[in-house]
Amino acid sequence: MELTRSPRSIAVLVIVIVLVTAGCLSGTDPGADGTPTPTETATPVETDTSPEAEEILQKMLNGANAPDSVHGTQVIEVDDGDGDVERTTLEVDEQAPDRLRMEVVEVTGPDTPVESEGDIIGVNGTTLWSYDAEENTVHEVDFDDPIDDGTSMNAELWWLSELAADAEVEYDGTDSVADRDVHALSLVPNESDDGAGVAADGVRLWIDDEHWYPIQIQFQMETDSEEKTETIFFEEIEFDADIDDDRFSPPEDAEVDDPLGNVGLDSVEEADEHAPFDVPEPTIPDEYQFDDARVIGEDGDGMVWLSYVHEDDADSTGIDRDLIEVVIEQEVPETEIPGETVEIGDVEGTISETDFETTIVWECDGLHYMVVGNQDTETLIEVAESIGCE
Repeated sequence: MELTRSPRSIAVLVIVIVLVTAGCLSGTDPGADGTPTPTETATPVETDTSPEAEEILQKMLNGANAPDSVHGTQVIEVDDGDGDVERTTLEVDEQAPDRLRMEVVEVTGPDTPVESEGDIIGVNGTTLWSYDAEENTVHEVDFDDPIDDGTSMNAELWWLSELAADAEVEYDGTDSVADRDVHALSLVPNESDDGAGVAADGVRLWIDDEHWYPIQIQFQMETDSEEKTETIFFEEIEFDADIDDDRFSPPEDAEVDDPLGNVGLDSVEEADEHAPFDVPEPTIPDEYQFDDARVIGEDGDGMVWLSYVHEDDADSTGIDRDLIEVVIEQEVPETEIPGETVEIGDVEGTISETDFETTIVWECDGLHYMVVGNQDTETLIEVAESIGCE
């Protein structure tokens, strides 16, 4: 069976964000094999006969000639534009259709937690697990259905599929990354109507010439105050690798900790019963209905995620469903989202708008609230105000 590259659900992404420490996005020096760095990427070699850029992009998104497995060394790098560069090196194993293992090998950069080295995120069919190397403990979450395919680039591909729907795709020529021949593409987003919040200033892709797999992705994000570059790339990669099945299970001597979260709860009331704090029920537009709820973590670092789906998408499982999502967490994120100030009840919040969605965040009594959706701003503000700050 081939590795398809459909995006992981947002629910799983929320859990993964909780499991992965902030230091796991990270910077780069040139590889010994000549792999280009994010800030000094080799200039693609122009060809006389350039393939259709859109055709190459769709082959990547649709998993054309996808491999059965992938093994390699992946680097995630974030450059904040002020000279601070964080780098995380991962050992990655992927196996069709739904197995993934990502182990933190090294974390470098300012304020990065070295204790995360050795930590592992794994997906094995219907089980998502997280291994804490320092504590030798493992958290597990079981799902009713297999998690969307195990692919280390899934979160980025979901974002790219949204961007590609309203962007110009340009062919930049051929190149070489991790000793593989690749096609280099640029995605240039159309101008946002209002220019508010955060928007992708540009995205570059390096796609394998044989398996149409994204070996390197580079995002450029701009706000009014800063310019950030995030690059995810393989220093080494092997397709159709022979990977032992045991790689996708936690270490045998690890102590199984309390369940990480409650998945697939049927109501806000049920989420409130399991959460370490009171869960408010937001007022949602009539055309939306309750879809899912999840409680993650324990008292001190708990998170609640609520999802509401438009009635026209109630029976759909696609990634383009019309959703309104509410996230409440005890641990305030270290990274603030840029945007404009908005009043939410008696407190000030921040609203950030992109071409794809609007995010509203605020804090109240030690809790961090977030409302996310692609609806109009007024609708999402009304949802946020219904939660407010009591």
